[in-house]
Amino acid sequence: RPQIVLEPVSFNFGKASKKQGKLTKNIKLFNRGNSDLAIKNIKVSCSCVTAALTVDKNKSSYFGSQGAPAGWQMLIGPNKGGQLEIILDLAHPSIPLGKVTRDIFITSNDPLYPEVSVRIEAEVSG
Repeated sequence: RPQIVLEPVSFNFGKASKKQGKLTKNIKLFNRGNSDLAIKNIKVSCSCVTAALTVDKNKSSYFGSQGAPAGWQMLIGPNKGGQLEIILDLAHPSIPLGKVTRDIFITSNDPLYPEVSVRIEAEVSG
């Protein structure tokens, strides 16, 4: 079976100012299984976050709260990996001051974990 593994599953940017604008974190996404892992959707919990997946030299579009278009997918071969680029836009109007927590949801054909998520956090100041 395909087996999705994320490293890390959460990340804290720590203290950050709204003036810093966009913060970026790359998360490793692995297929620890013995058949192709099909990533079918990447969706974020807020329009202040976007995420894109790179596998080999292929990079997806940046997806937001609408997720990927219907029928979109990227394959990751057995024991191969990709990189999930997550961008948190601190200047976005939906970002309040104080503790901010946002989630990125990844849907795949892993039968045991069809949806996994990454949580990002920041302590935002003016």
